[in-house]
Amino acid sequence: MVTKCNITSFDLSKILEENSENIDDKPWNLHELTVPQLINEQQQTRIQKKNLRKILRDFEEQFLQQTGRRVLKEERMPMESEYLEYKQVKAKLKLLDALLSKHDASIP
Repeated sequence: MVTKCNITSFDLSKILEENSENIDDKPWNLHELTVPQLINEQQQTRIQKKNLRKILRDFEEQFLQQTGRRVLKEERMPMESEYLEYKQVKAKLKLLDALLSKHDASIP
């Protein structure tokens, strides 16, 4: 049974607008970046991940307050794009960490 959640006291659109400028539109191949570029990209990606996690946490807390229970996967539909973006940002950060550790290992 899927329950619809109508969050009215919480303005998600304002939060999303504030964080939309953090979206990474750079068509770079991360494997071709220099170490300083990788570090910069890593810092920006960490900030983006932190902001997305805050948005998702706020949504989940609001849902918990309204329904008295945690959000089920089926009930994440209003925030589906944010959950997907968060997953992609986590994967990008993992790749950046691996590339930086690879460069660290190659320095004698």
